[in-house]
Amino acid sequence: MKKLNTILFLVGISANVAFGQATLIKGNLDFMKESKSIFVEFDMSKATIDALSSEEAYIAYKTKGKDAEKDVNKWLEGWNKDKKNFGDYFMEAMKRSNKKYPLAFNNDNPSSDYKMLVTVLHIETGNPIKYSSVKLKLTVTDASGKTVADMNIANATGAQMGPMTPTVGIRVNYALAVAASMYTKIVKKTVKK
Repeated sequence: MKKLNTILFLVGISANVAFGQATLIKGNLDFMKESKSIFVEFDMSKATIDALSSEEAYIAYKTKGKDAEKDVNKWLEGWNKDKKNFGDYFMEAMKRSNKKYPLAFNNDNPSSDYKMLVTVLHIETGNPIKYSSVKLKLTVTDASGKTVADMNIANATGAQMGPMTPTVGIRVNYALAVAASMYTKIVKKTVKK
């Protein structure tokens, strides 16, 4: 599975780095050169999905017309698994994209030196086409809660190669890998050596 994720990450990055836009709104990213840790928290509470205004609306749309309760439960189980994987995958993509910097990314130590709140603003799931995209807001705070940096990542686009997958997870993960790469490009441009 780890090998598959690495392959997907590399394919997604190589095919799509030109898409999207990352903007440092305020602050700086100099903390990336510190030998400290950063806790990555993934928040989908404000996400719009496809043309729908919320995750709840997306779930209602996707489950409407399902004949049996077991079909609804199967779809919900797949969606919840994909959704949990989005945060894990983004954090792993951040680790891989930023491995030359000493800052250690994690999602299991809330008392880290820094916290990166990744707020998902929009997801295009790639149905019925094979392209997905994400729009994110990243806010980094230090241990005292003071904001160190705010960044927007818009239209990080991932393309799925091969046949369509049964869930949206892999397609959205492509876009998240591209978003992590876009973050790293901004780091390279702004972090003073």
